[in-house]
Amino acid sequence: MFAYLCSFASGIPDTYKAHIPILGVSRYIGAQDEFSSSKSYTWWIEGQVTKLTLRWDLIEKEKGRYDWNGEGEDSRIFLADESKLILGTRASPIWVRKHPDFTCSQPTPEFYKDYANFIISAIDRYHPWAIELWNEPEVQKGVFEDNWFYMGCWDSGREYAEMTKVVYPIIKEKHPETLVMIGALLMEDYEWIEEMFAENPSGDTVSYHAYDYYFGETGNAKKNALWLYEHTDKPLFLSETALLDMSLECSADFQVAKREYLDSLYKSIQDIGIIGFTWYTIGGNLWRCSDLYPGAAYDLYKELIVK
Repeated sequence: MFAYLCSFASGIPDTYKAHIPILGVSRYIGAQDEFSSSKSYTWWIEGQVTKLTLRWDLIEKEKGRYDWNGEGEDSRIFLADESKLILGTRASPIWVRKHPDFTCSQPTPEFYKDYANFIISAIDRYHPWAIELWNEPEVQKGVFEDNWFYMGCWDSGREYAEMTKVVYPIIKEKHPETLVMIGALLMEDYEWIEEMFAENPSGDTVSYHAYDYYFGETGNAKKNALWLYEHTDKPLFLSETALLDMSLECSADFQVAKREYLDSLYKSIQDIGIIGFTWYTIGGNLWRCSDLYPGAAYDLYKELIVK
């Protein structure tokens, strides 16, 4: 399996070769610190990739009427013209939901084309390099509270795959230049993901997540890639990764370890067989000490992206 993975890494279609290795960051929309909201830092991520996630439920509260304020606020997505932009999507407007009480709910099949039209409108406006078809769709509804909008929640991998078969050709007909990513997959419900792949979902790449833990489990970026390549021949993009400190101490030693993790992951991209990755997050989120800024990992990131 390892030999196959290395072979695939060297055989990625020419479309992707110019972008290897891609290194970027996720920006947490809603972070209010000066760093995450200032345009002044874009000089060092120009030519790299930045990921942001849009909430469909806030942007299209009424069918066909798009409000790009709120979480779709234009001022938060100025990077579209200055770096390769990945747009994630999540949360359904109430008028499309299969499960009305759950913000994370999948749309019913009659509204798949509306989802495609929402994505096309986002592409028309922001010109992203790639778009993800839902964030962590395999998370079960009810795992968190009813109004949880960050993740999921598709009832089955089969239904998700059927959605991609409707949405993908509509997007590609209008925007053949935009990469359409299956997922982003959380990589925890393997039965759901196997069911999805069994239905041959439509997309250009597969987006997945993997985190390592300070004094805990490591090597998940490669482990998840190996598992995925047992089920698909599509290129992989690691759209969320970081070293997490579950103690929340964010010590000086942890900052050094985070730098070492970033360095190791960057050097092993070809070995893992992925197009590239985005770190979650650049700053202002404070989730489990994962932010790149400030610290030694941020300093290394600036060095890596100008190579």
